[in-house]
Amino acid sequence: MKGSGKTDLCIGLIEEAAIDNIPSIVIDPKGDICNLCLAFPKLNASSFKPWIEDSTKAQETSDLLKNSHKLKKQFILQKVQQR
Repeated sequence: MKGSGKTDLCIGLIEEAAIDNIPSIVIDPKGDICNLCLAFPKLNASSFKPWIEDSTKAQETSDLLKNSHKLKKQFILQKVQQR
């Protein structure tokens, strides 16, 4: 699909999010959107620090997800055994 305005829409959404201080992670395999970074010349690694969790918090989240999968499996097994 060419010429339908997908890239323009994407750029518009990213720009509006940036205006409202909403961060965006953009995966751009074709390189159509990379020039948008030129509008943010001070973009550097420290800009992402507020959204990066520390390792302790990340481990807690990982453990919670693992436990939730176990609980889900147990729940499903109980429902299957009840039938």
